Amino acid sequence: MALEIYIQPRFLLNRIKKIDNTNWLELPSVDLIHKIDDPTNIITIRDIRCIVKGTHLPLELGDLIQSAYNKSFKSNPIPFYLHSLSLLRFSPHCQLSKLLPLNIDCTLGIYVDYTEKHNNITHQKKKKQSLIYSTLKRKLRRKKCSINMKDG
Repeated sequence: MALEIYIQPRFLLNRIKKIDNTNWLELPSVDLIHKIDDPTNIITIRDIRCIVKGTHLPLELGDLIQSAYNKSFKSNPIPFYLHSLSLLRFSPHCQLSKLLPLNIDCTLGIYVDYTEKHNNITHQKKKKQSLIYSTLKRKLRRKKCSINMKDG
């Protein structure tokens, strides 16, 4: 297949940037890669969206992450085109209104509906494979503490 979707297989949700007293959560980038070196091969992206699911995921956080990706995807008007040997990267951030809960474990799925045109022959395809899922986690951080004991 000419279209490859790349996303990191595992990602820790711990990259938070503070800008103007607002916390922004960095999310893993999604790359759409046109792998064929042929100028007559053109990919038309007809729809791209994400789904976030998890067992240890507050509903509002899942909605925020999903919305950040879908908003990032809409920065390119649909349909949009990928020409041979091109890359399109989406790097969304999610605005946090409160602290992240501990022990988040969720899955991100990216779904792409596209057509591939080669020498004026068009093929409609959908890409949704397990390779395009990323496990998003936030580990529990343990604080180290030291105890000074005095002989007494």
